[in-house]
Amino acid sequence: MTIKQAQKQAKQALKDHGQATSEGRRLKAAYDHILARTFLDGVDHGVRLERKRRK
Repeated sequence: MTIKQAQKQAKQALKDHGQATSEGRRLKAAYDHILARTFLDGVDHGVRLERKRRK
């Protein structure tokens, strides 16, 4: 393998790694968002039940 080919492979590997990490960050952000929404919906539901019980 020539130096040129090795450099090309290294560059490609770095690019793939960059894409993978940005994809991972996006997935984590989406996951956090879903968790937060689920939690807040649960809190809203709890508040509604509490209000109903007090009436």
